[in-house]
Amino acid sequence: KFGISRRAYPTLDIKNLTREQAVEIYRRDYWDAVGASTFPPAIAVVAFDCAVNQGKSRAIGILEEAQDLEDFMARRALAYAKLPTFARFGRGWMRRLFNVYKFALKV
Repeated sequence: KFGISRRAYPTLDIKNLTREQAVEIYRRDYWDAVGASTFPPAIAVVAFDCAVNQGKSRAIGILEEAQDLEDFMARRALAYAKLPTFARFGRGWMRRLFNVYKFALKV
């Protein structure tokens, strides 16, 4: 529900989760965790999405290394490509990256 998983939140009553509670979880555990509000909007959006989908530590690591938006996205793509499950899920992950990038260019 709202993309919140039992695996990530084993004690949370996901069935009765409200939209407001989900927003708070995403804000606290991902947006704030990567310091998204301190970045320009485009970087904030892609860093937030990276934290949600690839993990907070990966997002922070890429933020520390990336030179710009395109470099951030390239580093995300390379991180996906190194995963042993890339052959199975890679196309979906790359579609996600392109969609997030297109959205980030509009914010």
